[in-house]
Amino acid sequence: WTLYVVRSDGTGLREMRPYEAQRPAWSVRGRIAFLNNDDQYRMTIGPRDGLYSIRPDGTRLRRLFGGFVALGSEPDWSPDGRRLAFRARSRIVTMNADGSGRRAITEAGRGFSHPAWSPDGKYIAVVGGDPETGDHGLYVMRPNGRGVRRIVVGRRKTSRGELTEWQQFGPPSWQPLPR
Repeated sequence: WTLYVVRSDGTGLREMRPYEAQRPAWSVRGRIAFLNNDDQYRMTIGPRDGLYSIRPDGTRLRRLFGGFVALGSEPDWSPDGRRLAFRARSRIVTMNADGSGRRAITEAGRGFSHPAWSPDGKYIAVVGGDPETGDHGLYVMRPNGRGVRRIVVGRRKTSRGELTEWQQFGPPSWQPLPR
């Protein structure tokens, strides 16, 4: 999973960094966040495993979060590019673009994943919940973690009348309303 950048017309393709750059997210402020995870304990490719940001020209690589226990994955920038939401150990975490001001906004054990900021920055959508209690689905919350509400219920699939597995949701995506 090497990170590349390319112009919108398809020219200028170039490799940014030769490491495991997974799930890149581009900020309106011109930074790219990505997870470096080579899945080989003590065998790093490039920098240590974790959540990083970098400029599109390959400069100012900065480690924002991560360690062997929780790397920080699925980054998504706030619409103004000042904050980043990501998943770490089944929690949704937010922090400033420089890695400061880190705050877990969900409880452990809820299994939340795939944070996605709303276009106005007032909400974060997440997938997850607790399938054991039937509290699984698509949720929205404020960026401070308050006001969590399920907007789509995850249904269980059945096979000959027996409940077998939870319906799977992909990462949510917001789009601004057309004007």
